[in-house]
Amino acid sequence: MTQGRLSPWVRFRTDAGEWFDADEIRRGREYVRPLGFMRAAQWAIGASVALAFVEGRRAEDVIDGLGARGWIVQLVVVVAAIELTGLVFRPWFSAWRVFVHDRRWDLSTQGAQGWAADQVKGVLLDLALTSALMIPLYALMRTTDRWWVWGWLVFTAFAVLFGFLFPVVFAPIFNKFERLADPDLEARITRVADRAGLKIEGVYVANASVRSRATNAYVAGLGSTRRVVLFDTILAWPPALLEQVVAHELGHWRHGHLARQLPLLAVVQFAAFGAMAWVFSASAVLDWIGVAGPGDPRTLPFFLLVYPAILGGATLVLAWLSRAYERQADLHALSVLDDPAAFQAAFRRLAADNVVDVDPPWWQRIRHGHPPVPERMAMAAAWEARDEPDAEPGDGTSRRGRAGR
Repeated sequence: MTQGRLSPWVRFRTDAGEWFDADEIRRGREYVRPLGFMRAAQWAIGASVALAFVEGRRAEDVIDGLGARGWIVQLVVVVAAIELTGLVFRPWFSAWRVFVHDRRWDLSTQGAQGWAADQVKGVLLDLALTSALMIPLYALMRTTDRWWVWGWLVFTAFAVLFGFLFPVVFAPIFNKFERLADPDLEARITRVADRAGLKIEGVYVANASVRSRATNAYVAGLGSTRRVVLFDTILAWPPALLEQVVAHELGHWRHGHLARQLPLLAVVQFAAFGAMAWVFSASAVLDWIGVAGPGDPRTLPFFLLVYPAILGGATLVLAWLSRAYERQADLHALSVLDDPAAFQAAFRRLAADNVVDVDPPWWQRIRHGHPPVPERMAMAAAWEARDEPDAEPGDGTSRRGRAGR
């Protein structure tokens, strides 16, 4: 079966009410709306704290107060101070979601001890990774005026290395992974991978249920570390639906989406580093921070405040590209398994299990990296209709009834 004129670059417009009833639409909206408010509040507080950190020259106070000597030690001390400052407000947002919001919606399963352990692990990992990334960057800042070019290369290489190491080094810090114990299901998933023309190292199960009842699956790793990972919460699904999710995830790798995104991310980061070099060339900026040059560890809070803000300018473009890649992965699943009804049923179940907003407002849709679920179901209907002479794409005969089969 060919994909014909169905294009991942074209949005499949549809009305959420054609696929979900009013209660399902309302449920997703009511779950997501408070999360949006809380994320905005967390961002505003974080930005305010970071700005106060720079304005008040707290990095200099920390370095002087601890008597840190040597720029590497000073840099690590500033990184630690920033992480500890974040502990003043970030855990409260996390605790609200885990113990209040998600429990209200019967999603959260995490206890206080597990949550606290995650907080500690997260801070230590952020401290280690930020230090490992910033030490070579600041070494370059201190040795060459072309630091921004070499720093860009360091950041790009770090992103590739992180993708390779994530499934075998970083993911096990937060979850336990075991080989799938169901040989029949593993054989089915392996056959899907074979039909997709991909080799996988194995099928693993993550103990996601220690935190949430949400369901998911993903493919992680590069080369010899590539593996399919299933949340243990999704194992109760009918295998035919689980295969749809796996086929979609394998589609990202079959089409090389990570490899295709890296050049764009590299271009965005190159522009961001060029902008940072221009900012740091302004004497007014250095005077404001109270330093003689960008290589001073006291510039780190400013860098961590401004660099992400510059990257944020490309968010809408990256989200648009991500949505196209999601559609292409959807088309891959439809091509490999040729079961639009099962595809629709899988996404209906994902929406229910994860309490997804199936009818987001336009400003959320353009910022999101995934197309709304109804649009994905409409695409599956268009796929099916191509082989049905009496049906047109979007014809009601292939909608809600078939999605629930």
